[in-house]
Amino acid sequence: MAKGGSQWPKLIPDSLLAEAKRQASMLRQRTFLDPESSDNLVWALTVEQLRRLLCDDSLSPFVFELTGLPRRDLERQLEQLRVIRNLVAHNRATNRVALEHFRLVKSRLEPAIDHFKLSVVYLPDLEASMPTARTDAVERFFRESGLAAGRWFIVMDKGRFFEFGTVAGDPLVTGGFVDVGNLLDHFHDIRQAVLAMILPLPTSESYGEELSVVWPVDVSREELAAIRDCCLTIACETDTAYEDQDPKHICDPLVWFEGGRRGKIAAGGTEEDETAAFLDALEREDESDERPLDESDDAPPA
Repeated sequence: MAKGGSQWPKLIPDSLLAEAKRQASMLRQRTFLDPESSDNLVWALTVEQLRRLLCDDSLSPFVFELTGLPRRDLERQLEQLRVIRNLVAHNRATNRVALEHFRLVKSRLEPAIDHFKLSVVYLPDLEASMPTARTDAVERFFRESGLAAGRWFIVMDKGRFFEFGTVAGDPLVTGGFVDVGNLLDHFHDIRQAVLAMILPLPTSESYGEELSVVWPVDVSREELAAIRDCCLTIACETDTAYEDQDPKHICDPLVWFEGGRRGKIAAGGTEEDETAAFLDALEREDESDERPLDESDDAPPA
């Protein structure tokens, strides 16, 4: 999705695409058990197929950008993880040697996962949340909709992705919880153009007050309009906390959870006073806007 935007399925190698479609169709055979039933093709891949996808020549530069883990290292760790997973899944005898190997794999993959979290789930610093020309255009597009009246939200630039986030005090999100099953239905028709709907964990300071939606920069105008309309009509409609809602909904691949400041710090983010940093950044932005022309970086030479 980082590379192909809403057309990301077309970038899956043909051999893997056929396998993923076949496995996704096979998953429908479990419906009598009432499990999650996502048709997300990546979600349907086995560990081996996922390794082949993440280490594909055309995609590995984007994977490295989002994880910081070189292709060869990622391929090696995922292969070891696959072998260990198969031992456990097929009830084979195992021992402390396998456990130590698993711990080693975990120690090498966790930094990559944390890197991804700081790239997509959390902001590495408050400066990154400041408006850009790109976010100004998208946020203006959102605010021009009649659905934006009275809503409190911001649009942030995350490099290859945009994020819509409600702000504490938003009248439709504060004071309850979103029904995740309804949320998935709400985004169903546009799901291929959305990376994630991020909800707060109980440990997050935004629990019960905020949420966000992330989508790739490369979407059509029609898709962006559909994403906008879905985002601006999200509302709390239940008193049931997220952790108590149906697992088949909260475990859907489109639903992610964030741990707030604690989660960011655990992923290696800085332990800063976010409110103070944000206000300082805004103040610097205002000061730069008010500088006389001859103090500007764009001032003509004397």
